[in-house]
Amino acid sequence: MVRVQSEQMQASTESQSGADGRGVVGPMRVGAIWGGVLVAAVVASAAIGEGGSVLVRVATVVEILTGSGWMVLVYLLGAWGYGRVMWFGRRHGGDDRGVVWVARLGIGVSVMLSATHLMGVMGILNSISAWVVSGIGIGLGLVGVVRDQATAQRLGGLDRSLVMVGSVGVAAVGLMVVMASNPAGVLWDSEFRGFDSLSYHLELPRAWMEAGRVWPVDWNVYSYLPSYIEAAYMHMGLYASDGQSGLGLAGDGGRGIYAAQYLSVAMSVLSAVVCGVVGRRACERFGVETRVARVAGWVGGVLVLLTPWVVVVGTLSYNESAVVLLTMCAFGIAMSSEWGVVRRVVGVAVVMGVACGCKPTALFLAAPMVGVVLLANAERKQWARMVVVGSVVGVVVLLPWLIRNEIASGNPVFPQLSGFFGEGHWSGRQHDVYASAHSFDGGVVDRVKLLVIPDASGATHVSRFRGLTNAQWGLTAGFGLIGLLVLLGQRRTHRAGFVVAVGIGMVLVAWLGLTHVQSRFLVPMVGVLGVLGGIGLAMTGMRRVLVPVGLLGSVVWLGVWVTGQAGGHPNRMLVAGIGAYTGELNAVGFDEVLWWNGVNSVADDGRAVYLVGDATPSYVRSEVVYNTVYDDWLIGGLMRAFPDDPLAWNQELAQRGIGWAVVSLGEIERYERSGWGDPEVSAEAVVAWTRSLGDPVMVWGESGRALFRLDGTTIIGRQTMRGDDE
Repeated sequence: MVRVQSEQMQASTESQSGADGRGVVGPMRVGAIWGGVLVAAVVASAAIGEGGSVLVRVATVVEILTGSGWMVLVYLLGAWGYGRVMWFGRRHGGDDRGVVWVARLGIGVSVMLSATHLMGVMGILNSISAWVVSGIGIGLGLVGVVRDQATAQRLGGLDRSLVMVGSVGVAAVGLMVVMASNPAGVLWDSEFRGFDSLSYHLELPRAWMEAGRVWPVDWNVYSYLPSYIEAAYMHMGLYASDGQSGLGLAGDGGRGIYAAQYLSVAMSVLSAVVCGVVGRRACERFGVETRVARVAGWVGGVLVLLTPWVVVVGTLSYNESAVVLLTMCAFGIAMSSEWGVVRRVVGVAVVMGVACGCKPTALFLAAPMVGVVLLANAERKQWARMVVVGSVVGVVVLLPWLIRNEIASGNPVFPQLSGFFGEGHWSGRQHDVYASAHSFDGGVVDRVKLLVIPDASGATHVSRFRGLTNAQWGLTAGFGLIGLLVLLGQRRTHRAGFVVAVGIGMVLVAWLGLTHVQSRFLVPMVGVLGVLGGIGLAMTGMRRVLVPVGLLGSVVWLGVWVTGQAGGHPNRMLVAGIGAYTGELNAVGFDEVLWWNGVNSVADDGRAVYLVGDATPSYVRSEVVYNTVYDDWLIGGLMRAFPDDPLAWNQELAQRGIGWAVVSLGEIERYERSGWGDPEVSAEAVVAWTRSLGDPVMVWGESGRALFRLDGTTIIGRQTMRGDDE
């Protein structure tokens, strides 16, 4: 952040010093201050709740960061190199250096993600090619740096107020690093402790590494999504592995899983920096003096890092951080009138096309905001051509995914648009269930209410995680609204405010009409809200009061929220680490959070483990058979083929090499109530089946999960599974 922001400074050191009368802090001192803040933030964050000695916790974070962080660095440096080559720098004297940096970053990350995915689809992504493609990018970047005379410029100092604002952001980074150093499956409450990470974000790279190819699998519907980020996880994992360990990213102490989580952290931090550049640039175009524009940009970037939702998605192996980063990079390209229209359109289309490759919902939950700004920054007579060119380029960017899905299922966007392209390997019922699970039942009024009014009745229901009033938005959404009102209320900025309002309005309409109105789906707006928040706090005569008060309020909100996670002990598994889950490290007892360890400790005879009702196989060491709730259930098919004949089911499973079954009765009951599961696989039918297996080998009673050996041999008998005594 120091380098990027300092390159943007156009005023001399003396003028900066006189701006606020607070003086300028030199670059060496800035580095020392921020380094101290980072260390203090890591120590304070690691000390939250129980989990052993604080010193050991901090040492664990350093060890994990050292062992996995380099993978992220190599991947992103490769991306940066490609960006320098493919976005031709400062072609005009009026080009803004900060925005050029943003454009290079967006294009570079897009090229790297696209190359990773394409190589994976072609089956040529391996431990050698992963290094080659990254190494070429790094080499190109180094050549560009050497040739760029601007790098010879000395870094300038920073105004003290910016050092203070930046320190808050650095502290947030320290918090995110610690949270990302926790094993997947511990955090966060709103994400059911990373259920999606364990079911497909981390599991798909494992399947692809074993198969040697990025390709859809019929037991996990999410493998039919573009999966550009998941392919990046595989890419990083291949830096240090041939992918044949059987554990995928969870092998070698979970180094690949930590790298995936650190990649989310890095992209979140880069998103904040990009927001700072975009916010500063926007203010300068409004005619705001450079000093105020700089403050607004920095505050906007820091607000992004202080948003709880960003801490959630930015410390899990999720894809939202990439969407936020690419969306804000696209904003930087779209608003830069120094470049020609075609160049801007192509740049935006490439970046937003890859954003959709990371998460398809970006098509209607992010792209409209960027598209409105892009069109508003051009003459109306050019709009038709811009739309055509942008659409064609966007489709070309996504062609590898579309072709892949067409070959695998006959539907290029499976499981969407089944009525037009075909149902693929699914039945009509499966498509109906999937659609109902990803839609909202209420009417328009109900939808709008959940956008702005907390659902008090949803204290234990997913509805409490909906809308902009979700506590995980912190103060950022409110500050963003204030900033929008500031833009609309001033003559020189009301047009820009109207454009932004239209873009946000389009996203909100799409969210209300096309999704199941979950709050996390609005996260792609966080960059825009951060920029608006910075404007709202800085572009008033009271900024010297509003900025520190606003940042302090956000810090307090974030701190209270984090300390309440995982029962107040978010670091309880930090020291134990992923090895305690996979069985690489011995763990005392097998409580609910370590059920994978219990399975791995006894299911070690070379036979496969079948997860019935559970779809989080990432830590199971043996060959594992599972399915998402929407896909075909193996046991359900056997129940239909051999009605009321559990012995036949067991024989069929044994013939498939399955020797163990983890039955998650709690999940089966939940799916039965929701109507999502296989209609044959009822709790009653499953309990009847388990009676044919003999006593469970292990039981985890709180979640209704038990491990059975298919030949009925009992190794350890602990307690009865819920329903066995009925």
